[in-house]
Amino acid sequence: MNYIGMGGVLWLSSGPLWAANSAIATFKADIAYGTCDVTVDNNNIDLGKVQFASLVSGNAYGETNLTLRNCSDVIDANRVAPAITITGEHFGTNDNTLFRSQKSEDSVSKAVGVTVRLKKFNGTEWSSNIADGEPFYLADKGTVINDQTPSVPVRFSLICAPAAGETVMVCKKPGKIYANVNFTFDYR
Repeated sequence: MNYIGMGGVLWLSSGPLWAANSAIATFKADIAYGTCDVTVDNNNIDLGKVQFASLVSGNAYGETNLTLRNCSDVIDANRVAPAITITGEHFGTNDNTLFRSQKSEDSVSKAVGVTVRLKKFNGTEWSSNIADGEPFYLADKGTVINDQTPSVPVRFSLICAPAAGETVMVCKKPGKIYANVNFTFDYR
């Protein structure tokens, strides 16, 4: 009995035994309206050698397709529309539609970059240049992608976009340019 009494006194007089050997985990989740996996049919668009005239005229471009697969169910489909959002680097420019990686050679003009355009489902017209972080709606609200593998045409254009007060001659510098663009699908 003395042994139990002494243990009780020890337990009552010591600090919390659980404080030093416990941890708190915080759970967080963002419930999405729905999503699809995105794949790029050709994720390496190489325009080869581009002449200055093609750069200035807008004739330096490559095309590929995004394919949407493994689409999930959609919550509240009548309130949302399928969208693609693109993100990437804009090294050396403040233009959020002109994508350019830091990997680009220093000799290339900072006014040269890559723009991205998309088409809507069953669309015939290209969008305007898509800005970083801005959603491009592929269809109207209520459109749900189920058990399909729709393609979304993508056009990458190498362009000369001189800053205010500059001429296209600022783009007449040789070198290699790179741009990495990330495509994300969701319903918004």
